[in-house]
Amino acid sequence: MSLESVLETTLERTVSENELDGLILKASRARSKSAPYGAGQGQAKKPSWHARKPLRLLKMELGNTLVLHPQTGAWTIVAPEGLGQVQAILRASDEGLLDDIPDVENRPLVKSLVSCGLLGRAPMPAFGVSDVAKQRPLRLMILKIVGYCNLACRYCYDYDDATYHRTLDVQLGKRAIEEALACTTLSLSILFHGGEPLLAFDEIRVLTAFARQAARRAGKDVNFSVQTNGTCFTGEIVDFLVTEEFAIGISLDGPSHLNDLVRIDRRGRGCHAAVEASLERYPVLRRTAGVLTTVTSVNARELRRVAEYVRDLGIRSFNAALFLREGRAAGSSDGLSPSPEDLIAGYLDLLAGVESGAFDDIQIWPVLYYLRNVLTDARPNACLRNGGCGAARELVSVTVNGTVESCDCVRLPDLSLGSMADSTIGEALHGQVAGLIKSRSECSLPRCSACLYRAFCGGTCFARAGGLDKVNESECRLSRAVFGEIFKSLNRSSRLERYAQLHS
Repeated sequence: MSLESVLETTLERTVSENELDGLILKASRARSKSAPYGAGQGQAKKPSWHARKPLRLLKMELGNTLVLHPQTGAWTIVAPEGLGQVQAILRASDEGLLDDIPDVENRPLVKSLVSCGLLGRAPMPAFGVSDVAKQRPLRLMILKIVGYCNLACRYCYDYDDATYHRTLDVQLGKRAIEEALACTTLSLSILFHGGEPLLAFDEIRVLTAFARQAARRAGKDVNFSVQTNGTCFTGEIVDFLVTEEFAIGISLDGPSHLNDLVRIDRRGRGCHAAVEASLERYPVLRRTAGVLTTVTSVNARELRRVAEYVRDLGIRSFNAALFLREGRAAGSSDGLSPSPEDLIAGYLDLLAGVESGAFDDIQIWPVLYYLRNVLTDARPNACLRNGGCGAARELVSVTVNGTVESCDCVRLPDLSLGSMADSTIGEALHGQVAGLIKSRSECSLPRCSACLYRAFCGGTCFARAGGLDKVNESECRLSRAVFGEIFKSLNRSSRLERYAQLHS
């Protein structure tokens, strides 16, 4: 049967919504559609239809097929009886057969393929090397308010002997806030970090009030967050954070038998009991705070148990950060770096827990970040994104001595953006080093070119990889495993989609 006859049969057939659901089982949701008819100057004819190319077709369970465009992450899962029809429409678009069909954009299968981003009229937006250097507006500034801490965690990536005893000068902090507000369009988030930032509560209070005034003068919004070890809360501090609507992150690596192996004070004593005492003394923290866990060899395979522990504390947000060999852990040989096998086992177990419904009442961000990247092309997480991560774009970090970094994880000397003693934050974000950082994406990494999931991952963290031209092996293997498992789950049920909707 010719393509023309298959196409005629496909498009002329009346497909009900229920029937369409049986053909197109799942699909990504594309925010950016192709240019609408009439958008061009003096346009006499509708732009030609085009399908994304090249497409990869992957056989899945139940006889279904994943149709995926690796460069953009557009995808759909098609039932066996729908694959021929979908392929006919995609082929017909390339041969110009859709261009002269009246009202073709309103045919159900065509609408579905347009909606997921696999089909559209030229020009179709796509990430490429020319796009990754575009400056996105600044959204987040990390202020390292102190260098010191009352703990001495074995893996602390922030530890720096040269700045350990310093506190950020308030006038420098005020200048950083004004310069960051000048770089944003509508809203700026300020994260107070350390060291242990609550040891400089007076400075935080002063800078918070100043930032609100400066934002009002600039006609912009500002919001605040703090990442704390959870041992320094007082009634005054808690009342202030709640009143000022801070997002509160508490660092905690699970139950005491896990946490107290790594999160210790200078005498080697664990901090778990002190954190739980704070949660008991100030119940409002259970409703307002989230927990951030650092993933090490100690807890990598126990992530599901850690998340269950956090859930049972009554906390409704759980996040995880991969171990970074910097600070106290730089050059360390104490085995804190988790193996790829342990990482994959831990994350897939956590994903299975989400799919089972065990975490419906808590946000499991290590799953949501990956899942949202698959379900929509919005990809809000600055670390997992095609076209380049948020470093030196939406994110900037100012250290306690005024050094400007593209991200607080970046400790590579050659990639420092400069110092506030020599330039403004805006100048640093538009400097030569920032340009190099912004030029890095999955498009610039040869190793990523053949990866099916490169649009969802973005090429791994260059700070963990050790350079702009490198890929972190553990993170790469983890991303491939998690994204692959997400597609398998989406093929067999709608549980993950429902979970994402619960926490949208």
